Amino acid sequence: MKPLVPILLFATLLFSHLAGGQVTVSVKASADKQRVLLGEPLKVTVDVQLSGDAAVNFPAVDSFPHFEIAEPPVFDTSVKEGYTFIHGIYHLVSFDSGHWVIPPFRMGTVVSDSIAVDVVYSDADPSKPYHDIKDVIPVDEKKKSFPWLIFAGGAVLLILLLYLLFRKKPAAPASPQPEPLTDPFKEAMQGLEAWKGKTSDAKAYYSGLVSVFRVYIFRKKGILSLQKTTDDLILQLKSVALVKGLADQLNQALRLSDFVKFAKYQPTEADHQSCFNIIKEAIEKTKQLP
Repeated sequence: MKPLVPILLFATLLFSHLAGGQVTVSVKASADKQRVLLGEPLKVTVDVQLSGDAAVNFPAVDSFPHFEIAEPPVFDTSVKEGYTFIHGIYHLVSFDSGHWVIPPFRMGTVVSDSIAVDVVYSDADPSKPYHDIKDVIPVDEKKKSFPWLIFAGGAVLLILLLYLLFRKKPAAPASPQPEPLTDPFKEAMQGLEAWKGKTSDAKAYYSGLVSVFRVYIFRKKGILSLQKTTDDLILQLKSVALVKGLADQLNQALRLSDFVKFAKYQPTEADHQSCFNIIKEAIEKTKQLP
């Protein structure tokens, strides 16, 4: 019976090793308040835990129903004992009263709980005393003025009227000329040149390039891209007849920008130049379309 002990020990260690190698993902979301006043700040916290083998793709969100993002979200990433921890904070504000639900954050097949928040008007304080309606306060009747005061007032009004009629009127200022509309393509090219080579702050660099593209595609094609997520923007860009190869490269460049901004991905110099060239080519090809 003694040889059975080493076999059981080996099986236990093997099972522990296999279990430890599994990929685990967890997403948790919470808010610091469940009831806020109109315009009152609300802090939403998202915590993601990934095992060492899981891909880092933070479930970033750039819009919330009935809420506005008051300031850019803050993300912090740390690695400990083979796990990657991502801590994100969103600062929201709402000017739409009602019972609203912040949708769950999704990471692959794993989702967090949704968050219910009541946005209400400021309540009256019942602890404060009410003010009774006061009685009408009698007013002493003023004594009648002497007639000469009426004559003096009339003389002053007559002098003022004569001054207004016979004074020299200033020349009317020339009406301002309307400023010429800026060409969307020229504005986009100037915007790209302003960001060219400024890669020391990768997050600002990629945000700037994508912002130039979003503004241009809105002014050129009327695509409402400024408040859309990257996935929604990619779906809308299917209506733009770009060649398939360029469209695929543009989608990859937009997703790369999300990785840099929200997952703290460290791009290379080749990534910087490639993203710049792809967005510039996409703008140039879009300009040639009807």
